[in-house]
Amino acid sequence: MTAGVNKGQALAELLPRLHAKPSDIMAFGDGLNDLEMLTMVGRSVCMENADPLLKTRLPGLDTTLSNNEHGVARYLSDYYLGERTTA
Repeated sequence: MTAGVNKGQALAELLPRLHAKPSDIMAFGDGLNDLEMLTMVGRSVCMENADPLLKTRLPGLDTTLSNNEHGVARYLSDYYLGERTTA
């Protein structure tokens, strides 16, 4: 990838169009290509099946179930509806 091109940079370009701040955003990640995005948003969530290096570089993030276990949907359900279905 070209230097400076990553999901965080893409999100930074998109935020003004959405009239949003980074603190308004929740992001989910499972790979090192999610690192910059996860470090800039208000709520970062690491998938249970995430790359171990991502977990090492961003310790203490909320976690959720794996992709195969519908982790994003379950986390959002827990977060917005108060259901306890996350890891």
